[in-house]
Amino acid sequence: MAQDTVEAKRRAYLSADTEANLFITQSLRCKPQSKTFNRWFDKKYAELRAERARTKAGYDAVKPAEAPRKQRLIETAQGHPDNASVQAARRICNKNGWQWDDTQAPQMALFA
Repeated sequence: MAQDTVEAKRRAYLSADTEANLFITQSLRCKPQSKTFNRWFDKKYAELRAERARTKAGYDAVKPAEAPRKQRLIETAQGHPDNASVQAARRICNKNGWQWDDTQAPQMALFA
């Protein structure tokens, strides 16, 4: 149930962002030079930005936090090495520099 809420909030955020970007692009492409249009455009753009901020705040409120994900991945990575999910969790932990094994020193990614 909670996952459905997060997904719904994410879709709302993305659609609001897309709608605002489309509006800006289309309006500026054929923008007439008049004060009336400028006032209308500024008002409409402010409404879209406010809607985007509201949907983003709603999405951020229900978005899962990083700490439980990190802890869950570390616990999974400590399983049997033949398990595919354990291998995937270890790759993610190594990529993020999280120490999943007590005997393992934290690894840093070096890029040449």
